[in-house]
Amino acid sequence: MPAMTDSPAVDAGTPFLCADGETSLEGTLFMPAPGTHPTGTHPRAAVLLVHEFMGPGEYMHRHARRLSALGFAVLACDMYGAGVRPANPEEGSRVSRIYRGDRERMRRRLRASFDALRSHPATQGLPVFSLGFSFGGCAVLELARSGAPVDATCSVYGYLSTTHPLPPVEEKAVPCGPLLVLHGAHDRIVPLEDVAPFAQEMRDAQTDCRIILYSDAGHGFCNELLIPDEPLKSWYCPRLAHRAWKDILGFFDTVLATAEGTAFARESVSTQESASA
Repeated sequence: MPAMTDSPAVDAGTPFLCADGETSLEGTLFMPAPGTHPTGTHPRAAVLLVHEFMGPGEYMHRHARRLSALGFAVLACDMYGAGVRPANPEEGSRVSRIYRGDRERMRRRLRASFDALRSHPATQGLPVFSLGFSFGGCAVLELARSGAPVDATCSVYGYLSTTHPLPPVEEKAVPCGPLLVLHGAHDRIVPLEDVAPFAQEMRDAQTDCRIILYSDAGHGFCNELLIPDEPLKSWYCPRLAHRAWKDILGFFDTVLATAEGTAFARESVSTQESASA
């Protein structure tokens, strides 16, 4: 079960415990702090934040703090399990391949954190978004493909190919909220050749999906702690990170505004029907 707290600090976060079967997952929950946003401590929405191949850590908590300061409740989740924290990129690649090679397992693991966040007392009834980077971007796309009730999904330089694509709409409709995919044209970890098949998959499934291609970006451009890797075209870029965050936040704001407008329209219709009766 998730950890219970009254007012967790935005800087340190609060331990958030859940489980995937017998595997304990140790995430961190960040809540809006008083005075950081007009909503006060009441979140605008919940965000499931999924780490890169090196596992949970400070580089993800920086993203979580940014979002919580803007009024979001953020779970920086744990995909690997308690105590599994890669010490170097070689270990990170080995552990991440376990899940990349078994997409059903990846989906089950992330669904455990998603369900725990969605049922937490501080987030019940709120829209739930998912946001992932690289390995995490792959994971949130798999969660969306699985039909989980995610209100919006954003993948940043995430792996796009899958063994379990969304079926074409004429075969079987799978519920899938709007998606945003941010990708770098120079990325060699997730090559540009993967974009067209992914776009076709989304088109065939008639999914609301926007793909933004940064022509001057490689892989990892939002990770401040990333060690540059020229052969893999992987590097951090403050300018592109700023652009990416504008796109991410604009996407979330649009989804929230659409949801609020829909709710207002339903309420208006209900009021009119009651008056007519």
